[in-house]
Amino acid sequence: MRLGSERNDTVEIFALRGPKRETGLANLAKMAAPHLQSSFMIRLGQRIRLTRREVERFTKITGIAPVDVRTLDDLAGYVLRCKAHYWGVSRETQFLHWLIDREYQQCRQAA
Repeated sequence: MRLGSERNDTVEIFALRGPKRETGLANLAKMAAPHLQSSFMIRLGQRIRLTRREVERFTKITGIAPVDVRTLDDLAGYVLRCKAHYWGVSRETQFLHWLIDREYQQCRQAA
């Protein structure tokens, strides 16, 4: 009897992870949720240094690595470049811009 209940649980777990996957905003939100945590950017005067984790989050969200970001102006320029690269009016694009803005604001708050 116990073996049967384990099989049912296994079937339910695999059914959730099967080939039928969500698309659109719900999927983007699920992918981004673990990566939207507090930032720990390092700042000394006008100079900044993104942590490895922040670089990974920006890269995962945008697909573009924040290379040569050494000041807050560089970071703002990077954000604008990413938004220009992913320009559009779709809900997915708006959500992506929101994710970029949220990550940027978390970095700014840490600075």
